[in-house]
Amino acid sequence: MRMPKKEPAEEPEEDHLEFLLKRIRSGENTSAFEKLCERYANLLDSAVRQFAPSMGIGSDSASDLLGIGREELRQDAAVALYKAACSYIPEEAGKGGDVSFGLYAKICIRNAMITQVRRYNRMKKHAAKHRNTVQSETGMSDGQVLNEETVRLIQEKLSPYEKQILPLYLDGKPPREIAGMVGHTEKSVSNGIYRIKSKIRKILERN
Repeated sequence: MRMPKKEPAEEPEEDHLEFLLKRIRSGENTSAFEKLCERYANLLDSAVRQFAPSMGIGSDSASDLLGIGREELRQDAAVALYKAACSYIPEEAGKGGDVSFGLYAKICIRNAMITQVRRYNRMKKHAAKHRNTVQSETGMSDGQVLNEETVRLIQEKLSPYEKQILPLYLDGKPPREIAGMVGHTEKSVSNGIYRIKSKIRKILERN
Protein backbone atom coordinates (compact mmCIF):
# COMPACT_ATOMS: atom_id res chain seq x y z
CA MET A 1 0.00 0.00 0.00
CA ARG A 2 1.45 3.30 -1.07
CA MET A 3 1.55 5.99 1.60
CA PRO A 4 0.16 9.37 0.56
CA LYS A 5 2.83 11.86 -0.29
CA LYS A 6 3.44 14.21 2.62
CA GLU A 7 3.14 17.84 1.76
CA PRO A 8 6.10 20.00 2.88
CA ALA A 9 5.40 22.29 5.79
CA GLU A 10 4.57 25.81 4.71
CA GLU A 11 7.20 28.40 5.46
CA PRO A 12 5.86 31.32 7.49
CA GLU A 13 5.25 34.46 5.49
CA GLU A 14 7.81 37.18 6.04
CA ASP A 15 5.14 39.65 7.18
CA HIS A 16 3.41 37.18 9.52
CA LEU A 17 3.21 38.74 12.99
CA GLU A 18 4.73 35.83 14.91
CA PHE A 19 7.53 35.58 12.37
CA LEU A 20 8.29 39.31 12.66
CA LEU A 21 8.33 39.21 16.46
CA LYS A 22 10.65 36.21 16.45
CA ARG A 23 13.05 37.92 14.03
CA ILE A 24 13.03 41.13 16.11
CA ARG A 25 13.74 39.29 19.36
CA SER A 26 16.58 37.37 17.75
CA GLY A 27 18.15 40.61 16.49
CA GLU A 28 18.78 39.04 13.09
CA ASN A 29 17.99 42.11 11.01
CA THR A 30 16.25 45.47 11.03
CA SER A 31 13.85 44.80 8.16
CA ALA A 32 11.54 42.86 10.48
CA PHE A 33 11.06 45.89 12.72
CA GLU A 34 10.52 48.13 9.70
CA LYS A 35 7.74 45.82 8.56
CA LEU A 36 6.27 45.82 12.08
CA CYS A 37 6.23 49.63 12.04
CA GLU A 38 4.44 49.54 8.70
CA ARG A 39 1.93 47.06 10.12
CA TYR A 40 1.21 49.29 13.14
CA ALA A 41 1.65 52.67 11.43
CA ASN A 42 -1.91 53.69 12.31
CA LEU A 43 -1.28 52.91 15.98
CA LEU A 44 1.90 55.03 15.99
CA ASP A 45 0.21 57.92 14.20
CA SER A 46 -2.80 57.73 16.52
CA ALA A 47 -0.55 57.99 19.59
CA VAL A 48 1.13 61.09 18.16
CA ARG A 49 -2.21 62.75 17.35
CA GLN A 50 -3.52 61.99 20.84
CA PHE A 51 -0.55 63.21 22.88
CA ALA A 52 1.00 65.94 20.71
CA PRO A 53 -1.49 68.63 21.86
CA SER A 54 -0.60 67.90 25.50
CA MET A 55 2.96 68.92 24.65
CA GLY A 56 2.00 72.02 22.72
CA ILE A 57 2.99 70.42 19.40
CA GLY A 58 1.20 71.79 16.37
CA SER A 59 0.52 70.12 13.04
CA ASP A 60 4.10 70.06 11.81
CA SER A 61 6.15 72.24 14.13
CA ALA A 62 8.36 71.75 17.15
CA SER A 63 6.69 72.64 20.40
CA ASP A 64 9.29 75.14 21.58
CA LEU A 65 13.02 75.51 22.29
CA LEU A 66 13.09 72.01 23.70
CA GLY A 67 12.97 70.87 20.09
CA ILE A 68 10.23 68.29 20.53
CA GLY A 69 8.03 67.83 17.47
CA ARG A 70 5.75 65.25 15.90
CA GLU A 71 8.63 63.34 14.31
CA GLU A 72 10.46 63.05 17.65
CA LEU A 73 7.25 61.94 19.34
CA ARG A 74 6.66 59.29 16.67
CA GLN A 75 10.20 58.01 17.16
CA ASP A 76 9.48 57.63 20.87
CA ALA A 77 6.33 55.67 19.99
CA ALA A 78 8.35 53.46 17.63
CA VAL A 79 10.89 52.75 20.38
CA ALA A 80 8.00 51.69 22.63
CA LEU A 81 6.75 49.40 19.86
CA TYR A 82 10.19 47.82 19.58
CA LYS A 83 10.38 47.24 23.33
CA ALA A 84 6.89 45.71 23.21
CA ALA A 85 8.01 43.33 20.47
CA CYS A 86 11.02 42.27 22.53
CA SER A 87 9.11 41.75 25.77
CA TYR A 88 5.88 40.20 24.44
CA ILE A 89 5.67 36.47 25.18
CA PRO A 90 2.78 34.80 23.29
CA GLU A 91 2.84 31.75 25.55
CA GLU A 92 2.15 33.93 28.60
CA ALA A 93 -0.20 36.41 26.97
CA GLY A 94 -3.30 34.42 27.84
CA LYS A 95 -2.53 33.72 31.48
CA GLY A 96 -4.22 36.84 32.75
CA GLY A 97 -6.66 37.04 29.89
CA ASP A 98 -6.33 36.95 26.13
CA VAL A 99 -3.96 39.83 25.42
CA SER A 100 -3.11 40.19 21.75
CA PHE A 101 0.14 41.79 20.69
CA GLY A 102 -1.79 44.72 19.25
CA LEU A 103 -3.37 45.51 22.61
CA TYR A 104 -0.08 44.92 24.43
CA ALA A 105 1.75 47.27 22.04
CA LYS A 106 -0.98 49.90 22.42
CA ILE A 107 -0.60 49.83 26.22
CA CYS A 108 3.21 50.07 25.99
CA ILE A 109 3.06 52.98 23.54
CA ARG A 110 0.48 54.80 25.63
CA ASN A 111 2.60 54.43 28.77
CA ALA A 112 5.65 55.72 26.89
CA MET A 113 3.70 58.76 25.65
CA ILE A 114 2.41 59.51 29.16
CA THR A 115 6.00 59.35 30.43
CA GLN A 116 7.08 61.81 27.72
CA VAL A 117 4.26 64.22 28.56
CA ARG A 118 5.21 64.13 32.24
CA ARG A 119 8.86 64.68 31.40
CA TYR A 120 7.92 67.57 29.13
CA ASN A 121 5.80 69.19 31.83
CA ARG A 122 8.63 68.86 34.36
CA MET A 123 11.03 70.50 31.94
CA LYS A 124 8.56 73.30 31.24
CA LYS A 125 8.08 73.85 34.95
CA HIS A 126 11.82 74.11 35.56
CA ALA A 127 12.24 76.26 32.47
CA ALA A 128 9.67 78.72 33.80
CA LYS A 129 11.80 79.23 36.91
CA HIS A 130 14.69 80.36 34.74
CA ARG A 131 12.64 82.34 32.22
CA ASN A 132 13.54 85.75 33.64
CA THR A 133 17.25 84.97 33.48
CA VAL A 134 17.02 83.73 29.90
CA GLN A 135 14.93 86.74 28.91
CA SER A 136 17.47 89.21 30.28
CA GLU A 137 20.40 87.39 28.69
CA THR A 138 18.85 86.98 25.25
CA GLY A 139 16.95 90.25 24.99
CA MET A 140 13.46 88.76 25.19
CA SER A 141 10.86 91.10 26.58
CA ASP A 142 8.67 90.04 29.48
CA GLY A 143 5.80 87.89 28.26
CA GLN A 144 7.20 87.57 24.75
CA VAL A 145 6.04 84.40 22.99
CA LEU A 146 8.13 82.88 20.23
CA ASN A 147 6.18 82.11 17.10
CA GLU A 148 6.69 78.92 15.09
CA GLU A 149 8.92 80.59 12.50
CA THR A 150 11.25 82.00 15.16
CA VAL A 151 11.47 78.61 16.90
CA ARG A 152 12.30 76.98 13.56
CA LEU A 153 15.06 79.52 12.88
CA ILE A 154 16.55 78.95 16.32
CA GLN A 155 16.53 75.18 15.84
CA GLU A 156 18.25 75.54 12.46
CA LYS A 157 21.02 77.69 13.92
CA LEU A 158 21.82 75.40 16.84
CA SER A 159 24.43 72.68 16.41
CA PRO A 160 23.66 69.09 17.50
CA TYR A 161 25.74 69.68 20.63
CA GLU A 162 23.89 72.91 21.44
CA LYS A 163 20.54 71.14 20.94
CA GLN A 164 21.73 68.50 23.38
CA ILE A 165 22.60 70.88 26.19
CA LEU A 166 19.79 73.42 25.73
CA PRO A 167 17.01 71.26 27.29
CA LEU A 168 19.31 70.48 30.22
CA TYR A 169 20.05 74.17 30.72
CA LEU A 170 16.35 75.06 30.54
CA ASP A 171 15.75 72.27 33.04
CA GLY A 172 17.75 74.34 35.52
CA LYS A 173 20.87 72.19 35.62
CA PRO A 174 24.22 74.02 36.18
CA PRO A 175 27.05 73.70 33.61
CA ARG A 176 29.03 71.33 35.86
CA GLU A 177 26.13 68.88 36.10
CA ILE A 178 25.40 69.16 32.37
CA ALA A 179 29.06 68.45 31.63
CA GLY A 180 28.88 65.16 33.48
CA MET A 181 25.71 64.17 31.64
CA VAL A 182 26.95 64.90 28.11
CA GLY A 183 30.57 63.87 28.59
CA HIS A 184 32.17 67.28 28.00
CA THR A 185 34.06 69.70 30.19
CA GLU A 186 32.32 72.38 32.20
CA LYS A 187 34.06 75.03 30.09
CA SER A 188 32.76 73.42 26.90
CA VAL A 189 29.22 73.46 28.26
CA SER A 190 29.52 77.10 29.40
CA ASN A 191 30.80 78.09 25.96
CA GLY A 192 27.94 76.19 24.36
CA ILE A 193 25.37 77.99 26.51
CA TYR A 194 26.97 81.31 25.62
CA ARG A 195 26.72 80.48 21.89
CA ILE A 196 23.09 79.46 22.28
CA LYS A 197 22.19 82.74 23.96
CA SER A 198 24.07 84.73 21.32
CA LYS A 199 22.26 82.96 18.49
CA ILE A 200 18.86 83.45 20.11
CA ARG A 201 19.61 87.11 20.75
CA LYS A 202 20.57 87.72 17.11
CA ILE A 203 17.47 85.98 15.80
CA LEU A 204 15.20 87.95 18.14
CA GLU A 205 16.83 91.20 17.07
CA ARG A 206 16.12 90.40 13.41
CA ASN A 207 12.56 89.33 14.14
